[in-house]
Amino acid sequence: MSGRKSFTSQLPSEVIAELHQRIRVARYGEHESLVRWLESLGYSASRSGMHRYATQLKRKDGYQGVAGSFVLEAALNDAPTRDHNLVALYQELGELEYRRALLIERIREITESKIY
Repeated sequence: MSGRKSFTSQLPSEVIAELHQRIRVARYGEHESLVRWLESLGYSASRSGMHRYATQLKRKDGYQGVAGSFVLEAALNDAPTRDHNLVALYQELGELEYRRALLIERIREITESKIY
């Protein structure tokens, strides 16, 4: 990760929770409308910053971006498997995969900085 400060550092937790919900409803897209929504609340964000943030949330949620499919969403919305325990496990798995990706990225940054 770069040393860039996220626009979310200025947001209260309830706004972040609402932002997460809106990002998910928008299927991790519609960055411009999300930026406009934040601006209507008096906060600022760029489209590129929103895109980066939505991408991170998508990874954290366990989104499988293969041909636009939502493997996680399909599993959670399948009536026979709509179990809150299963939902919690998928969410935890997504968070672990996201954390893993961050750790790998950090290892790569450290390794590359020692090479040069």
